[in-house]
Amino acid sequence: MDESLREQFCKAFNQIIEDRERHLHFWQQKQESGTALEKYRAEQMAEITAGGPIPYEVKELTQAVLQEAWLQENGTVRFIFLSGTADFG
Repeated sequence: MDESLREQFCKAFNQIIEDRERHLHFWQQKQESGTALEKYRAEQMAEITAGGPIPYEVKELTQAVLQEAWLQENGTVRFIFLSGTADFG
């Protein structure tokens, strides 16, 4: 992963952590009424984000939570996480 993409991933992931309370509601709904995989991913994100902001991209974390990344026309990257959460880097 290129260095600027790593920085953008950290920014997006840390934004989710900053907005964790808002996301917790969504994850709790998935844990209660989602499919088995949605329940697992929601629980995973709730646990991982409880650890606080990340100072740098960690390959294992990225592989565990990232579904895909989309390069936007304006040069930003939209990250889609496996829990269904999305954010821009």
